[in-house]
Amino acid sequence: MALTSPVYGFDTRLASGKSALAIPFELDDNHIYVRVSVNGSQPLSFILDTGASHNILSLRNAKSLGMGLQLVGKVDGGIGSEPPDVYLITDAVSYSLPGVALSGQSLVAISLDETQECLNKAAEEGKDQDIPSGQRAKAGTKRIVDGILGKDFFSSFVVEIDYASRLINLYDPHSYKYTGRGKSFPLEMDPQHIFVRAQVKAQGRLPVTARLVVDTGSGTALSLMKQFAEAHKLLPPDEKLTPGAHCGMGGSAKEVTLVGTLEALQLGGFKLSNPLTVFYQERVAQGDGLLGNQALQHFKAIFDYSRSQMILEPPRQVKRIVLWNKGSVSSDTHR
Repeated sequence: MALTSPVYGFDTRLASGKSALAIPFELDDNHIYVRVSVNGSQPLSFILDTGASHNILSLRNAKSLGMGLQLVGKVDGGIGSEPPDVYLITDAVSYSLPGVALSGQSLVAISLDETQECLNKAAEEGKDQDIPSGQRAKAGTKRIVDGILGKDFFSSFVVEIDYASRLINLYDPHSYKYTGRGKSFPLEMDPQHIFVRAQVKAQGRLPVTARLVVDTGSGTALSLMKQFAEAHKLLPPDEKLTPGAHCGMGGSAKEVTLVGTLEALQLGGFKLSNPLTVFYQERVAQGDGLLGNQALQHFKAIFDYSRSQMILEPPRQVKRIVLWNKGSVSSDTHR
């Protein structure tokens, strides 16, 4: 859905003038949660999501903050059986994270109750899957999803996600210059998503190139669309597949997804072995699939929309990244 928002004076203020450093985040069940204050509110819990085409505030928070709302339709497509209504927030909005304040950006309001319920259910059902304990939600805790930071946020900065340190650094795109030893990947940009080309390989078959949405809102390593997986015979045998839940804006996916592993996912010189892979039975996104957090978290990931590039920087002691995963539950929040 294309949204036209009221235009206000756009302003971004970084604490040092050129950067805001060491913004903490939590990584629970492979989702990134940051604390965001909206119009001076107490800090709210937002998911950081390259797969989201807009910055989103939950409808309950928009109402509690007394914001003006204009109904414009429903979420178009994506995951979930009940696409929620979409509202434009007609008031001027400001929001802030530690060291950075933004005003004048567009913000839409959508009920995230179904998303929140689905994520909590998936986390509970997937408590025994191979997610490191430091990334798993604490037993008995329920995650509150107050909003999502999407494309508008990522377009405003160079965003560096340091998964190992659980810190985010934001840089002014005009003055930013990368000097590290990471590998740069060109991003294909469209009005809603960013894409990267990667090689995927099934057991006993040659690698094939996939055009993947880069999606930090996806909790799994790799997801593939049904048409692409079938065309290239990537689906594992039935006995190596398990049914899995998958979450989006409309709650749980309409059809049960299948979860298994491929032999490898190749990103330039980085090889990820046995990536946990979701095989969709319905089309939920553009492209051939999604590249998610379970793969990205093995790097320091830098998103530079102004230069249409993603930089992946591996840990210093690791030359080849290997993923060994098992489990049947995955989750994704961006649609």
